[in-house]
Amino acid sequence: MLRSNMGKQKEMILAKPNYSFEKRQKELAKKKKKEEKRQQKQEKLKNPDEDKGNSGLPEELS
Repeated sequence: MLRSNMGKQKEMILAKPNYSFEKRQKELAKKKKKEEKRQQKQEKLKNPDEDKGNSGLPEELS
């Protein structure tokens, strides 16, 4: 009787989630986003004239 209970318990055990993998993926995504923002800032510093004309407002209000 004890043996049959153990067999049922083993079937019910699920795989554990890999939290370290998820954490690493999150860190990589944050790092990538930060790098993209840094590159955008560098582009703004290199080409300040291009950004002034494109403020997002209609020309009449600028």
